[in-house]
Amino acid sequence: MKFFLTFLFLIFSHPVFSQSVQSFDIATFSLNPAWKKEAQQDWLAYRIENPAKKTYARILLYPSLPSSGNPETDFQKEWNDLIVTQYKPGTTINENLSDYKDAWKAKIRVAPFQHNQVNQAVILLMLTDGKKKMSFIFLTNSEEFEKDFEDFGSSLVFGSAPLKTTIPLQDMVKSPNAWVQIDKMVVD
Repeated sequence: MKFFLTFLFLIFSHPVFSQSVQSFDIATFSLNPAWKKEAQQDWLAYRIENPAKKTYARILLYPSLPSSGNPETDFQKEWNDLIVTQYKPGTTINENLSDYKDAWKAKIRVAPFQHNQVNQAVILLMLTDGKKKMSFIFLTNSEEFEKDFEDFGSSLVFGSAPLKTTIPLQDMVKSPNAWVQIDKMVVD
């Protein structure tokens, strides 16, 4: 009986152990621990490689920004700012706008590009709730990591960004009804 319970625990907990929960900006997500973190100053990236096949994939996460309120406008700006100038993509292979979760909309576009004369794909996933937008780029030279990207995308959960205040700290203390700063967050 003890063996059976241990076996059941291992079966049902496998997805929990095989994915690590990460956070960045307003997003929380799960990612296989095989992905290596590459922290940058203004963004975050994860990379995975298969040296035997000479394949790789990267996921780049960019901080949330204010939304224009129009998903198409937001997406086109992100595509031009993050993709066109950096990767010089070819003709779009696939594009889709759909409802995501919790009133967020997702827009995705896939296009080929070349790096060191090797064919690759760039995917931009932009999510917006009409107030904020957040973009994720997936780069790869193989379909091998497609499931990882799908799992990453479906694991995304959005919270709210830490509130920032322009009220000087001394003014906060003077009024009992003022906001109180705790760590780097403001609490009402």
